[in-house]
Amino acid sequence: MNADPEMVEIFLEESREGLEQLNLDLVQLEANAGDQELLDRIFRAVHTMKGTCGFLGFDHLEEITHAAEDVLGAVRRGELRVTADLTTSLLRLADVVEQALNLIAEEGSDEHVDANLVAPLLRTHLSEGPLPQQPEAPVAERDAAAARAEPAHAREASVRVDVKVLDQLQDLVSDIAFARAQLAEEIVGNERMAEPYRRLRQASKQLQDIVMFARMQPIATVLNKLPRIVRDLAQEQNKRVDLTISDKDVGVDKAINELILDPLIHVLRNAVDHGIELPNDRLAAGKTDFGTIDISVTVSGSRVRLTVSDDGRGIDPEALADKVIAAGHRTKAEMAGRTPAEILDLVFIPGLSTASAITKTSGRGVGMDVVRSAAEQVGGTAELRSTPGQGTTVILDLPLTLAIVNVIVVRVAGISYALPQIDVETMVRLEPAEQAEALLNVEDALFLRREDELTPLVPASVIAPKAPPLAGGAVLELVLLRSGGRRFGFIVDQVEDNFEAVVKPLPNVIRGISPYGGATVLPDGRAALILDIGALGRGIDVSAVEAANRGRTTPVAPDLGAPVLLVAGLDDRRNAVLLDEVERLVQVPTSAIERAGEQLVFQYDDRIVRLVDHAGVLTQSSAGALGTPEMANVVICRRGDELVGLAVARIIEIRSGPASWSAVTDSRVSGTSVIDGRVTDLVDLGAYGAAGGPT
Repeated sequence: MNADPEMVEIFLEESREGLEQLNLDLVQLEANAGDQELLDRIFRAVHTMKGTCGFLGFDHLEEITHAAEDVLGAVRRGELRVTADLTTSLLRLADVVEQALNLIAEEGSDEHVDANLVAPLLRTHLSEGPLPQQPEAPVAERDAAAARAEPAHAREASVRVDVKVLDQLQDLVSDIAFARAQLAEEIVGNERMAEPYRRLRQASKQLQDIVMFARMQPIATVLNKLPRIVRDLAQEQNKRVDLTISDKDVGVDKAINELILDPLIHVLRNAVDHGIELPNDRLAAGKTDFGTIDISVTVSGSRVRLTVSDDGRGIDPEALADKVIAAGHRTKAEMAGRTPAEILDLVFIPGLSTASAITKTSGRGVGMDVVRSAAEQVGGTAELRSTPGQGTTVILDLPLTLAIVNVIVVRVAGISYALPQIDVETMVRLEPAEQAEALLNVEDALFLRREDELTPLVPASVIAPKAPPLAGGAVLELVLLRSGGRRFGFIVDQVEDNFEAVVKPLPNVIRGISPYGGATVLPDGRAALILDIGALGRGIDVSAVEAANRGRTTPVAPDLGAPVLLVAGLDDRRNAVLLDEVERLVQVPTSAIERAGEQLVFQYDDRIVRLVDHAGVLTQSSAGALGTPEMANVVICRRGDELVGLAVARIIEIRSGPASWSAVTDSRVSGTSVIDGRVTDLVDLGAYGAAGGPT
């Protein structure tokens, strides 16, 4: 029988999705053998696949699934008990079915599928003898009830869309944004076009949001593969491991889902192989005989954090330091004085392996660097924490989507570039009189001397090949970055803007050229390259940096808190806003600032935004008019779903905040601290509620 190619394609796609769920369900059934609903779901999945194979003429695959159906039927009737051996055989079935599907995809038939790979193995379980019968609802009755429970419209609720179509839609959205920006410049002063343009902008923004949502996939599509992997690894090591996964119902970009599987598998292999002890060793250490691995998923703003924790033996920093020295990655002199946290970060050195012996899973020179490299590839970070005897935690911090990213726009050699805001640590302004002390040349490399540490500065020519040599006598603006444990920076002409950028792939002619990771359209309609901060950081000679800092008396670094944006009022009073809350820096015409009751408001991106005058930047006459310059500097912040504007006299810089803020009696201030010798208040925008007026 020659099956319809379109029907075969649908069968392959649905079967592969079903296999992912089957693997997860089989592992769960082993731990919950009495879960009748779970068993019924597994049986129905295999039964459906068998029936479709018969209809399409895939006889060999039908024989394999028929054998599995016989075994599962015996379990449902209470004639077979779910054991580790039976689960292993059923998981072997899933592997063989996957191989068969791949052959069908390549050849169009299952002629070369060998049913003897698994069917006889499955049927050996049927000879184990029946168990005592237990009263249960008839199988047919349960299946009918399950079928009735499924909504009739379930299949009609969604349709399959080729990801290429979504990519094309994303490109069109970017083109619309570009055309909209050009149109905005052309209609300035044209009141007749103002309302149509407002509707166009609103519709295009909604379209962008819808396309972004369509590109999102549940992260569960990746996490559901992990229980089977952990089970197989634990069996190879003769260990018992309990894996728990929480908060899987998070949507992330398809590209993020495709990227995180391999790093997660690597982390889990390390946890099972290096971390979790053998049962007897765990009991001797006062632990349970089975190890635990917890995976949690949390979302904060536009970022998703994956945390993988085990309760194994942990990593001894001293032993790791010895490994690093023995492998020739660092000398004893270079390792002297490092804190335990700094030593643990060296686990990400390329090629470093902490395995004591070569096994199927460890000791082959592929270290944790693959985890950090994968995270940095999409603008994320990887961090490891460990306590000897208690366990290890690996944290992956990743963007929810690669299609939209918050960026800061800088100009280098007259060209505008976009930097992912997540990588920006601080900005520094150097007056000519400060440069001799602050800038240092070490072996033809330029460093910034700040807080008793030398930070390497990337030459402007790396970013803009035609950049002229650094000229003296002018004020210098520097952007300091942190990526992959590396701190570095570069000199810019100026900081221009920050906004939410739609990322477009690079043209083929420059794709793969470091340090560019993508392109975007700026708010004024110009095109700009997005810098790959991870690639810039990997170009830094770490040994040269350590050599430059070697021998310097460095005080213990203070504990640092969340990054903040420092701002000033008219009297130069210092305030700070948490950088995570900052949406954008804008200038608002004072003529556009209106009053709504006791509130000052203005329109931004088709929304009415409350304006907070915490520092007294906006003054009021007795008539209520604003006696300010023509433009007001406003920091737009996001608090949940609401946008709030903070009026400021000027922006100072971005930098790390203190580890803690001192309490104050002013309800509008979350806390106060001393930053750069100045008393600085952390503004609590939440204190300016909808009913509260501006100060």
